[in-house]
Amino acid sequence: MDDFFIDDGPRKRKRPETMKQKGKRNNGDDISDDDLDMDGSVLGDRSDGEEPASDNEIKETAAQKRLRLAKRYLDKVKEEIEDDGEVDAAKIDEDLIASRLRYDVLESTGKHFRQIAAAYKDLNPQNLPFLVLHNGNKKKGHQLSVTALAFASPSRLSASSLLTSEDTNITDAYMTGESVKESKETVQNLSNDSDEELFYLFSGSKDGSIVKWNLRTGHRVHFVPGGLKNTKKLRAMVGEKALKRQLGHTDHIFSMDVSSDSKYLATGGKDNLIYIWNVLDNKRIGSFKQHRDAISGLAFRKGSNQLYSGSYDRTVKLWNVDEMSYIETLFGHQDQITSIDTLTKERCITTGARDRTVRLWKILEESQLVFRGGGSGGSTSIMEEFANPEDEVKIKRSAIATCVDVVAMLDEENWVSGSDAGYVIMRAIEEFFTYSLFSTISLWNIAKKKAVFTKVNAHSVSDEQSESTCRWVTSLAAVPFSDMFASGACDGSVKLWKLSDTKKSFSPLFQIPVVGFINALRFFELPELLSNTNIPCEIERSGKDQKSPYLYLAIGVGQEHRMGRWWRVKEAKNEVKVVVLG
Repeated sequence: MDDFFIDDGPRKRKRPETMKQKGKRNNGDDISDDDLDMDGSVLGDRSDGEEPASDNEIKETAAQKRLRLAKRYLDKVKEEIEDDGEVDAAKIDEDLIASRLRYDVLESTGKHFRQIAAAYKDLNPQNLPFLVLHNGNKKKGHQLSVTALAFASPSRLSASSLLTSEDTNITDAYMTGESVKESKETVQNLSNDSDEELFYLFSGSKDGSIVKWNLRTGHRVHFVPGGLKNTKKLRAMVGEKALKRQLGHTDHIFSMDVSSDSKYLATGGKDNLIYIWNVLDNKRIGSFKQHRDAISGLAFRKGSNQLYSGSYDRTVKLWNVDEMSYIETLFGHQDQITSIDTLTKERCITTGARDRTVRLWKILEESQLVFRGGGSGGSTSIMEEFANPEDEVKIKRSAIATCVDVVAMLDEENWVSGSDAGYVIMRAIEEFFTYSLFSTISLWNIAKKKAVFTKVNAHSVSDEQSESTCRWVTSLAAVPFSDMFASGACDGSVKLWKLSDTKKSFSPLFQIPVVGFINALRFFELPELLSNTNIPCEIERSGKDQKSPYLYLAIGVGQEHRMGRWWRVKEAKNEVKVVVLG
């Protein structure tokens, strides 16, 4: 028989030389296999003086990382609850932490709705403090109506990185509209503010200029002048290269917005261009030229740098600002788009002017919901507003919305729109028909195609004003995920409104007197009260409210409507006002 089939007894696996060397202790004792790790190293055989493994050698798994971050987050929640003085540390239990976790989840997903309007019901609008923005040099300010506003609060870390970079010296002072002296002052201001939060307000105008305001001081810190239109005659005078060096818009600015991380500023206007700017160093990063008509609305999605733009060319376009790239185009409106808004979800809402529709665009589903204006929307105030019992006036119950101009989202499922609506009025005694225009504000819900509630004659015109006065709702702004919003027209006031608890109607809170066209409104919150404001006793707070943020309302005022020159209010000033609501 072959030797291969003969059993020589049990065989032992030969251990590698490295294992043999590791398998001996210093005292000469043998080490069993149980004392060896998977890689062959001896368990617990590390001397006290030996250095631990480096960070590169220690690889943290995804589960371990989630566990570590969760523990850190829970510790932070406990510290915040202890600081608020709500309960003692010993009384912090799982229910309290769970409620805080639920609150944070709802807030991050946009489902947390705040009831804040009731706190401002008793404010006296005549005594509200306001922030004065000093224009300084008149040649470097808005010469025409203010048409757009945007708020930015860049982080201190970003400002510090800008100050330590090599390109802090601005060499393109001529192109940005600043002198060399102003450029140095801009860098110095960043250096001085690097230890505290930075608060900026941007404003755009019909003259194509952009002004950057420091809300701490109320002064202008940067100015981008409007450029000259690239015409054949001008090219012959100054040359093509000189025109290309212009950084500003060459026509009216209609809209602007700042990304949620306060890193980018987007501006658009009548020159069919979208410009992207760096908030901190004021440099223009790039531009988008795909629209074929004026840019009427810009909105960054909350929590991302995805930009939505609406245009007179009746399209909505999506952009990725981080990569400076175009994503897609949405079609549907039958008339020019006049306003756009968005919140956290990947969707946006637009108004279509004379097509009398509000459209909700669902990006992921590649669909759109059409909401048509024109109904009374449950309003019971039509007869109260216009009916005259002596004349036995009969009014047609359904309003004819001739143009839907502005929109603002309250949350992901509710929004308000402003328009001018016409009513056919029949007078029984004279036996004739009249047709009048009145400003209307409508409340919408995603579940209904018609308006849930409509407030007619929202901005009434006094008898002293001419019948030819603009009656439109020119601007709307809402505190995101809350029950309060503001509207503006040219009736001499900005009105604040409160949404009902059922979200099926709204009522007026108070109105702030402002002369001129209210072309832009912007709410923003700050953790502190700015020092350059006069503080009445109504703003003083105590207790738990001391840690809540302060609410501000920025108002862009002009002598003319932002979209045209149909009317002119000579008494008004082209300026920006910031009101402290408390």
